Amino acid sequence: MATTPGHLVELATKILEQAKELEAYHASNSIPLPSFDETATEAINFPTAMEMTRARISDACEQLNALVQGPRLMAQSRVQAHVTYLDVIHRFKIAPKVPLGSSISYPELSEQTGVSEAALRRVLRFAISNHVFAEKQPGFVSHSAASRLFLDPAMNDWFGSFVQEIAPAQLAEGRALEKYPEADESSQTGYMIANNATEPSFYLHMAKEPARVKQFSGAMSGFAKGRGHSLDHLTDSYPWAELGSGTVVDLGGSTGGAAFAIAEKFPDLHLIVQDLPDTVAGVKEKSGVNVKFMGHSFFDEQPVHGAEVYMSRWCFHNWSDKYCIRILNALVPALRAGSRVLIMDAVLPAIGSGAVLPVEERRLRNFDINMLTLSNSMERELEDWKNLFAAVDSRFRWKGVVQPEGSNLALLEAVWDP
Repeated sequence: MATTPGHLVELATKILEQAKELEAYHASNSIPLPSFDETATEAINFPTAMEMTRARISDACEQLNALVQGPRLMAQSRVQAHVTYLDVIHRFKIAPKVPLGSSISYPELSEQTGVSEAALRRVLRFAISNHVFAEKQPGFVSHSAASRLFLDPAMNDWFGSFVQEIAPAQLAEGRALEKYPEADESSQTGYMIANNATEPSFYLHMAKEPARVKQFSGAMSGFAKGRGHSLDHLTDSYPWAELGSGTVVDLGGSTGGAAFAIAEKFPDLHLIVQDLPDTVAGVKEKSGVNVKFMGHSFFDEQPVHGAEVYMSRWCFHNWSDKYCIRILNALVPALRAGSRVLIMDAVLPAIGSGAVLPVEERRLRNFDINMLTLSNSMERELEDWKNLFAAVDSRFRWKGVVQPEGSNLALLEAVWDP
């Protein structure tokens, strides 16, 4: 007599069904199937439906793997020494020493790195067990699809920033919370403890070492280039045309990337980019484009009064609540009835809501932990965002949130309603 399949078979069946769908898409679009091989290509511009298919496969695989392993093995496997091999690969620049399309022996690699052959073999074989590099011929290291990522400057910067900045900060976070349980000052973080730093923030501490700044900036730039952070989500998901020739102030707008993107599609708007004087000092305004620059700290009272929109993209997550409240408070004297505050930032799913797959929620909450350990800042759930405005002034009327399809960031809006 047949038995009803349990949840393990149910998960495996889902994986099979979704995998067939993904393979069919690859075949119909002449896209090579995923592979661990050195020559594998990474297709990163899937349509939203296929991105969801990939996410469902990944999520079901993770669930099935965790269930089959059991809680003890699962917990232990997630704290194994991945940081060790990533650090060694990055620190000793191993990836460029391995020839593409060929291989290198452990003795040769040892000679080039100065690391003992025995230690190198142990570290790299652990990496190889995680599909980073390959050893197709015993004693000879060749590239895999994953190890080739170290040859991409932006990805190499990301790996370097992870092992040098983020991982040490995470390991020191418990000590930081013991010493500073309020966790709301950027000078009292896991990063600062890990680096014995006394500066006001990790940015200022890192600024003492230009190479670290360059690496971290490269990592962030590479991260922001993905479709999920495309400026199209900002320009195409908000009714800018309704503003006519109104004024838009971009708080913490850096060198004007967001403002120029808006101005290109809505040339009648007048955009003012505000950032610290040193940031905007060298920026050249473009002839015929309504984008101006102004040196200003968003913690100080807003000098531009009566703008239609005061916008901030991907800034608030860099600050704890008390500092975000200061930013909003600094706007209040400049607001007129109907002025809008538009924030483009991540919105974490409410716990247990099922709004996103568990694998995606883990990714988002990992970002949140990174913000905690680096600067005591945070990614926020929707209620957290609403509470920020409520804490500033009851005259802020919450208007709503829009999550553009395919975007990692949402558009959150409140209107000044005195």
